[in-house]
Amino acid sequence: MKACEGIVMKYLDRSMPARFINSLDLDIHDMKKYKMIMLPRTSGLTEAELAQLRNYVREGGNLLVTGDALLFDEKGDERNNFSLAKELGLRYEGKLEDSVQIDIKIKNPKLKRILKEKTVQMAGMIKTSPVSGNTWVSVSSNGQEIPLVHSNVFGKGKMVYVASSASTEVMEQVGNILTGKLSLAVSDPKKQVILSRQEEQDRYILHLLGDGDYSVSIDKDFADISKGLDQYPSKGWDFKVERTKNGVQIHVSGDAQNRLLVLQK
Repeated sequence: MKACEGIVMKYLDRSMPARFINSLDLDIHDMKKYKMIMLPRTSGLTEAELAQLRNYVREGGNLLVTGDALLFDEKGDERNNFSLAKELGLRYEGKLEDSVQIDIKIKNPKLKRILKEKTVQMAGMIKTSPVSGNTWVSVSSNGQEIPLVHSNVFGKGKMVYVASSASTEVMEQVGNILTGKLSLAVSDPKKQVILSRQEEQDRYILHLLGDGDYSVSIDKDFADISKGLDQYPSKGWDFKVERTKNGVQIHVSGDAQNRLLVLQK
């Protein structure tokens, strides 16, 4: 859970809540709607569950695997290699020390923004050797070059491996590359919102945690919204729902606090 907490908080800070999927429910979820599924230190999957993940990527999904994920079988016994080693394009070679000093070599320019330092401390890093695919970032430790971020195409999708679950910055940036533009974006990054779906009423509730004036863009593939139904509180602020090519843009203004919008699908 510690590995999950860091990356979930990163997305919550950007008004994008993560959805947790129990491995027992993989067969009943419509996974095609997810741009990315992340396995932070996730193991213990059965062959049937692994088959569900293979199919998700084969059909165009993106699977992000971190740290020692997929290194234990459903009984909890350690494996000699990753459960999806062939699909990841990697071979497991062992674990490095708890915290090692490493030199970074960036091969994907999109990751240069966060990996500015040439030498960093990296905890809980897994040592692998590439078999297929492309290494986006490698590190040098004791004269050896080891993949830190590795990508491998599988079917219509990608499997990407990050060798340490400790660096949420690396995980977030790799996730940004895989998902592209966020489905929900706030014009002022310091403002936060939460969009909730009410299944029975077939509507959405937009909780405006940030006060003041700003805009919220929502892609129709993420939430197909047509118009606003109601606002709380009813006075002291205004809103406007503007349809766009890709979804809607909601503009809010006024001094009222603790605001929420009821939106129609």
